[in-house]
Parts: sequence; structure tokens; C-alpha cells
Amino acid sequence: MAQFVNIFRCDLHKGPVVTSLHQVFLGDVEANRVGVRVTDNGEDVTLTGTCSGTAILCNGGTVALTGTVDGSLAYVDLPSAVYTVEGPVEIYVTLTQGDQTTTLLTAHGNAVRTDSGVVIDPGTIIPSVAALISDIAEAVASIPEDYSELSADVVQLKSDMADVKPEVETLGEDVSDLKSAMLLEQDEIPGTVQSIAFDGSGNVQSITHKKRTDLSVTVRTDAFTFAGTVITEVRTLDTGESLTIVTDTDTLVTTVTYAAA
Repeated sequence: MAQFVNIFRCDLHKGPVVTSLHQVFLGDVEANRVGVRVTDNGEDVTLTGTCSGTAILCNGGTVALTGTVDGSLAYVDLPSAVYTVEGPVEIYVTLTQGDQTTTLLTAHGNAVRTDSGVVIDPGTIIPSVAALISDIAEAVASIPEDYSELSADVVQLKSDMADVKPEVETLGEDVSDLKSAMLLEQDEIPGTVQSIAFDGSGNVQSITHKKRTDLSVTVRTDAFTFAGTVITEVRTLDTGESLTIVTDTDTLVTTVTYAAA
């Protein structure tokens, strides 16, 4: 069986790994292994104790993950339950040695649907919002103003078209809002390059996403703060919209808050 292996390095002097996973897909089973190789100033550490993990799905559901310890490596394989809900998923990997439990890794992923189970006739696919608005406007404009020559059904059709147009234009605004939401949700924005800055403790301080074709354009800035077991990430778009992700690595609870521009 093919399995994607995502192993990250975690040095005991730099704190837990905070990272992003590639997309995972609904219906997969143990298709991804996620873990860390623990080092001390670059030297592998022989781990003892037990490894476990938690997956938090976008519907609030929690999946317990059974882990494995092998030398300096602690990892979990993602079971089928992780691949059941479309949307963002958070993965945590922890190590327990005696009375001590340490979160080694927190990873943000996105579960993607690969098959809706419904076959659509290509001839009935809805066109783009812009094309739909244009078609409606053209149809309305082609109807004569002299209603006396029109049947009652055609008059009603024109009235219905006039009512539909504002709703379609509103749909266009909703699509714009959806685009902003996607830019805030994605850990790695397509068409951008990332610039990462670290603080004096080796923690990620900020990630700047710049347009690949024009590095003077910043698409989004991510700022990280660390307070005890709480990691706060604030993602801010160039439009001013922001998403705040607060993760408590002790309770494994994550809260997400959206703020408009």
C-alpha cells in the first residue's frame, strides 16, 4: 500500500513543530503517516514511553490516534475516521513518559472530497456567475418594451428575470467572500512564496505570503505568539480581513475567529 510519510524534526531546545500537511482525501485509510524525529541540539534522542495523537475534524468531532515510538521517531498513522468529514483538520502528536506528556507536533490539514457520488451531464453544468449575469441581462434587454404584443406568460417571465438578477449579483458577492475565506483557510496559498521569520527562541514569529510574480505584493501575513501552552496565529489578508487560530497544546482545544476588514 502506498503511504505518504510526513516526518518533521523537533529539537528539544526549539519547542513543538507547527506545520501544514498536504491535502488529504475523503475515503482514504491510513494513507498518511505523521510524526516527528526528536533531537537534542541536532543529535537524535532515544525516546521511551508511548506516542499518541488526536485529530480534530471541522465538525468538532475528535478522533483518537494510536502512535508508535521507534528510536528517536514518534508517529501516528491516520485511520479512516480522519478522512470522513470534508474541510480543515488539525493533527496533534504527543509523547507520554511517566507522568510527563509533551505535544511534539501540531499540523493543519484539509480533507478534500474526491467523488460526490453524483454524475452530472456536462451539458447541465451551471456557468460562471459573470456569464450567468450577462446571459440574463441579454435576455431581458431582448424583450420588447411594447407589452401589448406579448403574451401574459412572456410578461411574467420578464418580471421574474428582473427579480432574479439582483439575487445573482448577490451570489457574485458571496463568491468573492468565499474566495477571501479560502485565502485565509489555506496554509500555503497557490501562486505565492513564503518568507518565514523566527524569534530568539527559534519559534516561528511570522510567515509572509508574497505574490510569486511580484514579490512586492503581500497577499497575507501570519503572526505567531506563544504564551505557555497557548499558540496564537493571526492570518491577515491584504484586504484587512483576518482569521485568528488559538491552540492550547495542553487541552488540545483550537478556536477559530474570523474578523471582517
